[in-house]
Amino acid sequence: HIEARLFSNSCASFSFSLTYALYGLFTILHLYANYRAVRAVCMETLNRARLRLVLRHFLRWGKVPGPVLVNPKEPLLLGYHQQLRLILGAPLHTVVSNTADFQKALEGSSSNYLLFFNQAAGTVSVVFHQQAGSVDVIKACSHVFVLEALLYRDVAASAVERESLLDLQRRLREEPYKKDWATLSEMQHLLDRIFPTFLMGLMSAGWVTDRNLLGPEEWRVDWNADGKKSC
Repeated sequence: HIEARLFSNSCASFSFSLTYALYGLFTILHLYANYRAVRAVCMETLNRARLRLVLRHFLRWGKVPGPVLVNPKEPLLLGYHQQLRLILGAPLHTVVSNTADFQKALEGSSSNYLLFFNQAAGTVSVVFHQQAGSVDVIKACSHVFVLEALLYRDVAASAVERESLLDLQRRLREEPYKKDWATLSEMQHLLDRIFPTFLMGLMSAGWVTDRNLLGPEEWRVDWNADGKKSC
C-alpha cells in the first residue's frame, strides 16, 4: 500500500509538472504566433511610431522610406523611444495663461496649429485651428519629432537643413529652460521649408496622408488672420 501511494504521488507530481510545462510552451507559441502576425501586417497609415521612424530617416538621408521598410522596425511596445510627452489637440486654456503668450505663439506662424513647449516638464502641447485637417496633424507631429531630435539626438550627419538644425540644437541646449520664442519661431520656419518636400515624399513612398492614426484630441480653436481668438 505504501508503494502504491508513493507511485500515485509521483504520477500526480509528474502530471502537474507536465501540465505547467505544456501550458508554458503553448503560451510561448501563442505569443510568437501573434508577434509574427503583427509583423506580417504592413500598415500604410501613419501612427506616432511610424512617423518618428520615417522622419528620422528623412532628416538623416533626405529620402522618405516606404511602409515595407518602416513597418518591420516599428516598436511593438507603446511609448518605446518616446522622450517628450506629446499632447495633440490640447485645449488652449491648459497651455496659455495670458494674451501675450498667445500672440507670441502666433508670430511668424502660418500653420493651422500652435506649439507650446515646456522643457522642464518634458511636455509639448499642440493647439489646432478649427480648420486643421489630417496633413496639419502630420505636420504638427513632425514638428514635435524634429524638436525631439534636436534635444536628444545627434543631427550633425543630417542631409536636410544640417546647418539650421545644428544652430537650433546649440541654442536649445545652451539655455534649456529659457522660453525663447525666437528659437521656436525659427523652428517653425524650418518646418515650413522642409515639410512640403517631406509630404511629397510621404505620398510618393505610398503613405496615406488624408487620414492618420496619430491620435489627436478633439479640442479646436478658431483664430483669425489678426491673431484674435474667435468664440
